[in-house]
Amino acid sequence: MGEGIDNIEQAITIDDPFNYLINLLRLQPDHEALGDAVVTLTPHQAAHIFELTDRRGADFLDRTTQCPANFAEPGVVDERSCLWALGSGGNYERAIVLDSPINKDEWQSLTMGGQGVVKEHVALGFGLDLGQVNSTQTRDDEFLSSLSGELYQANLSAAYRNSGFGVTFVAAGAMGNYETVRHVQVDGFEQTYSSFDGVATNVADVGELPAFSDKTIEFEGINGFATADAQIYALNPRLRLSYSAGAGGFEAMGFIDLDGHLMYTPERTETGVGLANLTYPEMLQTAVTVTPGIELSVAGQLDNALSSRRSPALA
Repeated sequence: MGEGIDNIEQAITIDDPFNYLINLLRLQPDHEALGDAVVTLTPHQAAHIFELTDRRGADFLDRTTQCPANFAEPGVVDERSCLWALGSGGNYERAIVLDSPINKDEWQSLTMGGQGVVKEHVALGFGLDLGQVNSTQTRDDEFLSSLSGELYQANLSAAYRNSGFGVTFVAAGAMGNYETVRHVQVDGFEQTYSSFDGVATNVADVGELPAFSDKTIEFEGINGFATADAQIYALNPRLRLSYSAGAGGFEAMGFIDLDGHLMYTPERTETGVGLANLTYPEMLQTAVTVTPGIELSVAGQLDNALSSRRSPALA
């Protein structure tokens, strides 16, 4: 860590105000205090904005790839027109790994969608989602940072299904507006030193003597909250190849999802903690994932008018 501070110091000029922060870190009383200060300077939410948005995007695609359960005609795949809406919520928590911060996400969303059969075996669909998200990072029960706001998602889909075989393509986009908050705490310190004040004259039996006095200089620490408004834009296309088969009330569908992930965040600058404010450059993140899975449907008739269905998905 000391070498890293040296590298930063060598990269800036001697009159750069950032030197003040470097000196605060150098003069922390021990390794533990230095480590705690560096942890609060770390923008944990900066990377998590991508993970959170991507996870919500994948869940949106899973919900809107096809019509929800049809209790009148149970099955994991069907060819029908539908219009639906549902509310949902949940949380995700990643616990401590080698003293890393604890990350907790919570979300609520209203999702709606529709599918229309335009010709035999061919359907077109859409999906819309309005979500509220909140993510908090803590360490040893102390607040580090948070990310909260709205995430808007929409998609269009086209599907072909015939004799159990299916091909579905979904083009989904998302826009998120988040407020980021980061708690920064770098303790200040006092330094006492002896100052040469000049030469005292007319000293009895001596004549002249150098004069010294003890002085104290105080370096104020940094303690506050750095805030910024962050935007993220995402494009998440999905190609699904599937095959379903069943007998009686049992049906199974195997599938392979090929997902593209493209996310972009514009540049943003924090305010609130002076020298410790950070500027985040614009960033583009891309990835491709392949996910195989199987979905099972078991249906049983309760009476002449009702049926039940259980459809666990393994992916």
